[in-house]
Amino acid sequence: MPILLAIVFVSCQKQIDFSNNSPIELNAASAKPVSNTFYGPQVQLGDGHMRSWIRISPEGLPEEIGLEMTAGVLQNLPAQYTEMELTLHNKAMEVTPYNHLGIDWMPNGHPPAYFQLPHFDIHFYMLSEEEKMSIPPARPTNTNLAKVDSFGTPPPGVLPADYTVPSAAVAQMGRHWLDKNADVLPPKNATFTYQLIYGTWNGKVAFLEPMVTRAFLLSGIEVHNVLKQQTIYNPTGTYYPTGYNIYTDEKTGRIYVSLSQFVLR
Repeated sequence: MPILLAIVFVSCQKQIDFSNNSPIELNAASAKPVSNTFYGPQVQLGDGHMRSWIRISPEGLPEEIGLEMTAGVLQNLPAQYTEMELTLHNKAMEVTPYNHLGIDWMPNGHPPAYFQLPHFDIHFYMLSEEEKMSIPPARPTNTNLAKVDSFGTPPPGVLPADYTVPSAAVAQMGRHWLDKNADVLPPKNATFTYQLIYGTWNGKVAFLEPMVTRAFLLSGIEVHNVLKQQTIYNPTGTYYPTGYNIYTDEKTGRIYVSLSQFVLR
């Protein structure tokens, strides 16, 4: 289960073509290629639906990847915990390390008390579904010590320098890590609105996890933050994000939680 990140605001490109799902076309006015957005299958939740998406430049480079929700998703949500898997378009797996999205709706939140507000946990998994499902429970319920030890502290450089506070070690997910500057920790303990955590398994990053409350998504407040970076990347030769975002499209009312500003590692 989830936990977080310190906040540094930066400027972030916001021009997004959410409607283009076709091969690269020429902009009639400029005669220049435009970026393309590719979507995964829709999944129903509440009174709306959600899907994954990735925007790719005319040069074939990732610009932004994330979750799209229609406004109806936030209405008539289930009263019980709901877990959903979202497939990524093949284009996403060609140019980023991400394999799929895992969406958890937490109507009552989860421990610790700071996170006991209705919220979404949005996992950008770098593990395959098979590898994720093979992760065992943490001690003391599991006696396979070799695998359980994979929940431990990864080698230096695998996590960003500030991510030093271990949190939940969860079966079929991995170990969660908090930024030592996170709002959940004393002396801050600010009201939970959104946080970002890193997850590890078997000595490498397994997922990035933005967490955001339903109330914050309804507020329409925009977030464009720096994503703290590790120094060791696995795999290499692909593009990793350096920013993350939460925002609403004013025209459509659709809500986006995304990773952006990609760099080749």
